[in-house]
Amino acid sequence: MNNKEILKMKAGRELDLLVDQMVMGKKYPGIRGFVTSKKAVDNATKVPHYSTNVYFAERVLEKIKDKYPIILQGTDYWECQVFLPTGTTVSSKLNDLLSLAVCKAALLTVLEEESPTKIEDSSKEIILKLTRMLSKG
Repeated sequence: MNNKEILKMKAGRELDLLVDQMVMGKKYPGIRGFVTSKKAVDNATKVPHYSTNVYFAERVLEKIKDKYPIILQGTDYWECQVFLPTGTTVSSKLNDLLSLAVCKAALLTVLEEESPTKIEDSSKEIILKLTRMLSKG
């Protein structure tokens, strides 16, 4: 997964599951700690709606705010910027939902923190599993 893919993501369960695992640290049994078993899929339906609900997005914001300075700005469109100690600034760009801006910035922050190879390898498997899970209902 790269910056462009994250910035293109829409609010919804796929984004919520990625945030739950990669930002909030939730572990699911299976491939690289992600969903494979029926029980894990059932549990995944209990994932908070981070990308569409400000109440849950605030949890994500608090987790990142504990480590890095953040600017959150907007009225009709929202942007969340995170300032990393390396001098890099990650930005969610403009989003119509505050919660979506927070989730994208959080994932971009994780992408910057982790090795790109690790995220690239696991993201393909994650997207495949999510697509299968979401298509089943």
